[in-house]
Amino acid sequence: MGLIATIRALYHRDTESALWERTGWEELEHARWSPQTGVLTLRHLSGRVVTRSLPPPGAGVAAIARDRAAAALVATVRVPIGTGAARIAVRRAPESDRLVWMVCLSPDLRAADPAVRALVDEAIRAIRVDLGI
Repeated sequence: MGLIATIRALYHRDTESALWERTGWEELEHARWSPQTGVLTLRHLSGRVVTRSLPPPGAGVAAIARDRAAAALVATVRVPIGTGAARIAVRRAPESDRLVWMVCLSPDLRAADPAVRALVDEAIRAIRVDLGI
């Protein structure tokens, strides 16, 4: 298992494929370390979950990941839409002024629906006004 934490991202390698994966701090929603299982769980803003087995002391890596992900957070807004919701996250890439916008829709909502798109666009405009961006 390989794991490298830098100022901009977490690089981790899957033990089965041996391929390295980069997760930018602005892409990471949550990191959790389980001392019982030795597993680091990374939850991306997209909802994707990745687990990596780590030798002790993996808790330090999880703490770094949580800190860096929190530092990237600009805003997260939940927008109710009908019976579902859109979650809009705005994050800042480390050492950059670049903002990363992510919209996650409830399973019952479709991005191609003009009404959904209009409500999401309206919410994004309101977030931009509130944040002055």
